[in-house]
Amino acid sequence: MPIRVEEIDSSKLRVVFRGFDQEHTDELLRRVAWDYLQVTRKQEVWADHRLKLEQRVAELEAEVNSQRDEFTRALAERDRAEEELRARGAALDAEVEPLQRSLREHEGRDEMTRALLTAAQRSARGMRESVRSECDALLKAAHRLLAPERSRARVHE
Repeated sequence: MPIRVEEIDSSKLRVVFRGFDQEHTDELLRRVAWDYLQVTRKQEVWADHRLKLEQRVAELEAEVNSQRDEFTRALAERDRAEEELRARGAALDAEVEPLQRSLREHEGRDEMTRALLTAAQRSARGMRESVRSECDALLKAAHRLLAPERSRARVHE
């Protein structure tokens, strides 16, 4: 059990002829030495523990600084990438605009081409029917003109 400060009092030592009782004094000094040794050991343990804590704090601070630097680099990289993407987006927008205009022009041409094609097909059908009718009429006329000649040719046979 640790010694209390009140117990380290010379007035409590037994006095004998020529001074203090040596056995009692030695016991008190042993107890004081023991407590002093315990305090010294605790101080050494605490000093060691403090040193370890200081080292750990230094390690953690170094890690925090490293992570802060890494985070700063990552933010800078993100900002650079965002700027690149903005620039690339603007360039693509600039490319898209003329393409959209060209597409609208081609769509207009496509509509006209389809209308023209439809009209040409309709006209070709009409011409084909007209030519067919004319050919049929010519063939009938040719048959009528040749009918008397055929009759004569049959007679001569």
